[in-house]
Amino acid sequence: MKLSTNVFLAALSAVIHTQSASAADFRWYPAPNCVGSFSICFDLGPNQCCSPFTGPAASIRTVNSVTDFGPVVRVFGHAQELCRPSNFIGGNHNTCIQTSFAIFSAFWVQFLRRELNDNATLPSNVTEKSSCVDATGFGYLDEVTGEEVVFRIPDGKKEEVRVALQNDDVAALKVIAGGSEEVKV
Repeated sequence: MKLSTNVFLAALSAVIHTQSASAADFRWYPAPNCVGSFSICFDLGPNQCCSPFTGPAASIRTVNSVTDFGPVVRVFGHAQELCRPSNFIGGNHNTCIQTSFAIFSAFWVQFLRRELNDNATLPSNVTEKSSCVDATGFGYLDEVTGEEVVFRIPDGKKEEVRVALQNDDVAALKVIAGGSEEVKV
């Protein structure tokens, strides 16, 4: 009996693990309401801190989180670098998270349904991170197609991208992207 229970629990754990979130992309918008051009951190794992290289953001949105469980993924945006757990806002993945303070860093975690809490409470095991990765991509809304287009930052173009994003200068971003291959997200 004990062996079959252990086998069942191991199989259940494997199923849960294969359906759990493993990565997400963070989009950092200088404007509120997740509109306009944005910088992006690609493929962030849980508890991995990310920062925009453009300066603080007014809103953030996660996309492509690999999960079928919807609101069990929580995103936390912080008013300080390194995801310091002082002033923060929480929200669900794939939604626009905006606040009255500038967002300097963010990370995501996954909860089991029984662990879900409100967006005003950090998980008890969250501590300041020792490092954050900077955004490595950028994107904008194509005015012709109405679709968001995303690119990796070309070598040597980070400062140009930063200035263009701060000014929401889509024309400059298109020039910077030049012949770069679009990232499909």
